Amino acid sequence: MRRIKLILLGISFLIISLFFIGCSSTTIPEDSNQTFKNVSLEANGSLENYSQKNNSLLLNNSAICGGWKCISSFVKAYQYENCSFGKSEKCSTSCVNDTCAPAKVCSSGFKCSGADWYGFQKEDCSWSNLKECQFGCNDGECNPPPEGYNETNQTNTSEIETPSVVETPAPTVTVYSIKPGEEHQLGGKIFRIYNLESDRVILTVNTTRSDWLVIGDEFIIGDASIQIKDILFQPYEGGTQLIEYIIK
Repeated sequence: MRRIKLILLGISFLIISLFFIGCSSTTIPEDSNQTFKNVSLEANGSLENYSQKNNSLLLNNSAICGGWKCISSFVKAYQYENCSFGKSEKCSTSCVNDTCAPAKVCSSGFKCSGADWYGFQKEDCSWSNLKECQFGCNDGECNPPPEGYNETNQTNTSEIETPSVVETPAPTVTVYSIKPGEEHQLGGKIFRIYNLESDRVILTVNTTRSDWLVIGDEFIIGDASIQIKDILFQPYEGGTQLIEYIIK
């Protein structure tokens, strides 16, 4: 009888051992497509939640995370392999394809600025010594007068006594300048720069916005108008950015 009890006890122990071995060998596979959430970004204040904006890209963490990323139009940040973000940098130009775009560089020299202006363009793409071409500008030079200009209805001046002419001094033209963020008044209205690029500008007067204006263009404000005299735009941080204008 005692021998039978020992045999039954041994069988029970064997069954219990096999049960625990089977449970310990079972593992739960990890989800290979786990979505990363709540990526916190802090660069120059508050920015959009990068993980929400690019949710579809973060489904495969082995192919996306790591390296510099554009997190806004002017800011890039370093992303670690675990998809969190660290150091951020502000681009003085813009952030394109996960890197700061190089500043615009122009070949310096005398050139045409639009169809009717001629001047010297600097390497930072700003202009100086601008003058208006009466007959248009082409191939970097003001066009000469057309053939026969000032020869129609000419008479022999040697036979006509030339009356004396008293020269009157040309009126003085005041040139004003305005920078982005500044406000000027004209005719009881306030105007400012809405957008500025290397060779064109958009102005706003109260709630009215102009089209793109280049050197020589005019923007009417009430009974007066603003004529763009010069545009200075250095795209790097601390560079000069303003327009010069005259009032007509």
